[in-house]
Amino acid sequence: MLKVALTLAAMLAVAGQPSFAAEDAMSIVTRLDAQYDAAWNTLDARKLAEQFATDAIVLPPTAPAQRGRQAVIDVFEPIFKNKWSNHRLEPINAQRIDDRAIVAASHWTATLTDAGGKATHYHGDVAQAFEKTGEQWMLKVSSWNVLADAK
Repeated sequence: MLKVALTLAAMLAVAGQPSFAAEDAMSIVTRLDAQYDAAWNTLDARKLAEQFATDAIVLPPTAPAQRGRQAVIDVFEPIFKNKWSNHRLEPINAQRIDDRAIVAASHWTATLTDAGGKATHYHGDVAQAFEKTGEQWMLKVSSWNVLADAK
C-alpha cells in the first residue's frame, strides 16, 4: 500500500509540471467525471466498475487498498444499499503526463437520505489517475476522503 501511496503522490506532484500533450487534460477529466457521476447515480456498483481499468487500484478512506473491477464492486455495493443521490465531481486540477496518462484531483458532493427521510450532505476530494487503453480513458487509481457538510 505504501508503494501505491508513494506512486500516487509522485503522480500528483508531477501534475504541476507543464503538459506536452495537445488535448486539454481538464476537459478530458470534466467529461470522465460526468461519466462517473452518471454511473454512480445509478447506484449500480457493476455499472460504476465499468469506469475502472481491469487492474485498477481503489483506495477507500476506511479500508485497505484493493485491486481490480471486482474490488470496485466490493467497495461500492454496500454503500449503494443506502439512498444516495446527486453525486457530482468537479475537477480541481488535471495534468496529462503523456498520451496515455492523466493525474487529477476532483471535489465531490453527494446526498444520503436515511430511512426517516433526513438528508445529509457529504463532500470530499478524490485523487485520480487515468490510463488510456485504445481510445478509452479508464480510472487506474482512485482514492478519496469523506466529510459531512457542516450544519
